[in-house]
Amino acid sequence: MTLEEMLALLPDNSVGAIDAADLRVIVTELFHAANTYAQTFSYAWSTTGGSPSTGKVITSNLAWDDSVTEIDINETTSDGYTLVFNLFDASDGGQVWLSGAQGGILRTTITAPSVDNGSYRSIPVTVDSWVGPAPANNEKVTVTVLVRLL
Repeated sequence: MTLEEMLALLPDNSVGAIDAADLRVIVTELFHAANTYAQTFSYAWSTTGGSPSTGKVITSNLAWDDSVTEIDINETTSDGYTLVFNLFDASDGGQVWLSGAQGGILRTTITAPSVDNGSYRSIPVTVDSWVGPAPANNEKVTVTVLVRLL
């Protein structure tokens, strides 16, 4: 929820239009924002399908739109960092955002814990939004993982 959306819940109180439900929404959103952890990683996009090699991220259906249901991500990033999946597997409301070098952005919400496939994980997701072109094969992609720590 944006600041504007929160403030819209608090109209001028001269008519008593602020109610407890509005305040609960605002407090909940502020709590979630304060307890969300974000980290970014560098990968290369793969359009070839199959198991991702080191430093590759692929979607199971290779579409850069709302049909994506799974993101396959190597456990080692392109700069050699090893991801820790148990943190966002156990989170409530975890998200994965992919940003390509050509301006494409795919925002997803994690729907279940990741599946360990050896050197990579399959993360079940639903698409929240997407804009711009899909990355080309081997294009640099920034992967942002957001998790809510409760």
